[in-house]
Amino acid sequence: MILDPRFHAPEGWQWRDNLETRSGQFIRIGWVAPARAKALVAIYPGLSEYGEKYFEVARDLVARNFAVACVDWRGQGKSWRHGHPDKRLHDDFQDDVADAHAYLKFIPVDAGLPRIMLAHSMGGHIGMRVLHDEPDTFKCAVMTAPLFGLNVPEIAAMGLARTMCAAGFGDAYLPAHGPWTRARLDTNLSLLTTDDARRDMQVYWMEKDPALRMGGLTMCWIRAALISIRLVRQPEYLRTVTTPILAIRSSREVVVSNADIAQVVGHLPNAQMITIDGALHEVMMERDSLRDQFWRAFDGFVAKQLGPR
Repeated sequence: MILDPRFHAPEGWQWRDNLETRSGQFIRIGWVAPARAKALVAIYPGLSEYGEKYFEVARDLVARNFAVACVDWRGQGKSWRHGHPDKRLHDDFQDDVADAHAYLKFIPVDAGLPRIMLAHSMGGHIGMRVLHDEPDTFKCAVMTAPLFGLNVPEIAAMGLARTMCAAGFGDAYLPAHGPWTRARLDTNLSLLTTDDARRDMQVYWMEKDPALRMGGLTMCWIRAALISIRLVRQPEYLRTVTTPILAIRSSREVVVSNADIAQVVGHLPNAQMITIDGALHEVMMERDSLRDQFWRAFDGFVAKQLGPR
């Protein structure tokens, strides 16, 4: 498979492979900082994602005169992995919040540049916790399909996860999940985007570099995610998040809960929400007619927040 040039790294892209965030653990970050950028866009990817997947997005942002950075969260991409490399083992999302701070602190761009969060799914969840803890970090945030609730019966899922973790099986896969296979990848991609070229791009990276692969969900990840989800859905928690936020839902969403996104936005003092009709979970990876709607919403929202420059 030949990769279309739009999916290659933007000119000037750099990697830092081993940014230590705690003893023995590290994250990988990448960035590009064009001269006279008007702001830094810090990408917060979703579960199982990796920097290479966002090269096209980064190119689009550079064309808009932004500096861009992206992070591989611990347990995925080329960041530190615990034990079985195929499993996203996890015990506390607070570690991801701490990694998010380390990521932002290291990016070698002008400290005076406004910072914009661009977060997807699990990245939106981590991002909400960052906005709560450090309200002055970002000028604004754009979140696509933010993980404020899973599209599963949460009470039953928490009961199962807690039981399995207590019995010593926290590293077990959830039912219907398992190690990475090409068949599982194809099934997952069919739930994420309707765009053939952007599906093929993800297949390309997984086949070219097996280190980027990740298997399905584990019991300990579900337990940690649901504990953190309950935290960020609390109205009193959300009322203190004052950063301007644009939340973007997909009408054909099957991964996260659209109802929970609406509920969270309703409790935020400075947030708005739009729904892109016809899109699956990954709107930034969708076909052009849907992706263009995302970019129009992004451009209008960010321009309003940045003001004349």
